[in-house]
Amino acid sequence: SSATHPRGGQLYICGRVGSTAHHQTCMPISPKHMDKHGHCPYPRQLKQPLGVRFSQVKSEHMSMSAALESSPNAGALWCWAGSDKMECVIESGVISFAVGRTFAVVVLQDGSLKIVGSHRHIDNFGKGELKARQFKVAPPPNITAVSASEENIAIICGEEGEVHTIGPCGVANGHFRSLTTEWKKMELLQSNIINGGANAASSTSSDDDETEDPLKSVMVAQGSLHGAAVTKCGKLFLWGDGLSGTLGTGKRTKTSPASQAIGHIFPPETGSVIYAACTTAQTNPKRVSTKTRINTGQEGPRTHVITQNGDLWIAGTTHKGLGACNLYKVLFPPMDLLSFYRVGGKAMDTKSPKVGTGAAECLFRKDGAPKDIIARRLGMKNVNDYGARQRTNYLTDPSLQIISTQPAHIHSVAVAKDGRVFTWGCGSDGRTGLRGFMRGPRGSKRLMKCYVSSPSVVEELEEKQVLDACACRNYTLFVVE
Repeated sequence: SSATHPRGGQLYICGRVGSTAHHQTCMPISPKHMDKHGHCPYPRQLKQPLGVRFSQVKSEHMSMSAALESSPNAGALWCWAGSDKMECVIESGVISFAVGRTFAVVVLQDGSLKIVGSHRHIDNFGKGELKARQFKVAPPPNITAVSASEENIAIICGEEGEVHTIGPCGVANGHFRSLTTEWKKMELLQSNIINGGANAASSTSSDDDETEDPLKSVMVAQGSLHGAAVTKCGKLFLWGDGLSGTLGTGKRTKTSPASQAIGHIFPPETGSVIYAACTTAQTNPKRVSTKTRINTGQEGPRTHVITQNGDLWIAGTTHKGLGACNLYKVLFPPMDLLSFYRVGGKAMDTKSPKVGTGAAECLFRKDGAPKDIIARRLGMKNVNDYGARQRTNYLTDPSLQIISTQPAHIHSVAVAKDGRVFTWGCGSDGRTGLRGFMRGPRGSKRLMKCYVSSPSVVEELEEKQVLDACACRNYTLFVVE
């Protein structure tokens, strides 16, 4: 998606920020915010250039991070690579950018693509240098958007909005891997489209009359093991690993057909798809499988989708509460989301013991927060009917609209139109930034298996306007107005 933003803010971080061996920060943050474990449990402001405001931030691992400047030099890109020093690597003209394991990729106004850092498979020149340069393997011209994860890169280019990819791809755990050192076109075929949103009131839809190419892509999302594209008319296409259900087909799929994507049309009452995100920072999830099946309740990737009405949909693993489909804490869920689940739909654990997580935990504590505060932190209008009609109720306030989201290794983040930011999943290292679930003045529970099933507002940022957020391997970055 376009990296421009009319407003700007400051950068914040929570989670792992440094080295425990030398008690040194690996992020541009004051050491006073880091404890002896190398963690910053709650969002704290990064050290950044005086007077500079940012609109977007992206990262995956500490080895590379990038942020887009909104003022005073709109379109400038700043990077930092495992250190506390931020450098301006491109002074203007950035319209889209993405970050992989050790590199950043940038689309400029002239449609060209630049790389910062190093890509070990297709471009190992300039390793460790924060300097923008041309790709050794020339991409197609007229690029409009880019996305990346690990060593995978996906772009949208040309008037037809074609999707091209490069880098290693396939299924983790050694089942299948292929290395592509040339740009390959991803085929978005009308014949591959199926109906998405299996738990909606209606799971059927018909194509609208379209006066333009219905398969022209306007957004691309590249994950560690799979990718997604959204077309101008609101169709969703997915490719890559499907063992955890991330392709949304209703079954586990080893991988999509070579260079072909599986398409989805969502029910008309939800509106068309406007945003998609795939799990990043997860090359080898801990998934135990046999020749015929993969065990449930394990780590794995997810696909996040936002529809026109602001609903959030998830397909993939539910381990550690990542599916946002549980009312209570579930250590080893007996299911994964093989079809797209609307957050706020029917709960998967209505008969489980009542051990709430995240903001919901306060509902079962005598010293819990007032119900109106809990409701806001769960994205609900009220909590009086929490769990009623066997629904999770998360993110169900009619006025709430999710505008961006990012699933990472074992936690996720979502930003609402009103500036609230929600996190869920595993809270170890303080990566979710949720104070209510941590206990103690410095987050004493963060080293434990603190699984948060309920998308919950990050309390430290509750009274601020969050413009953007990025879930990373073991930390989260925010842009706060």
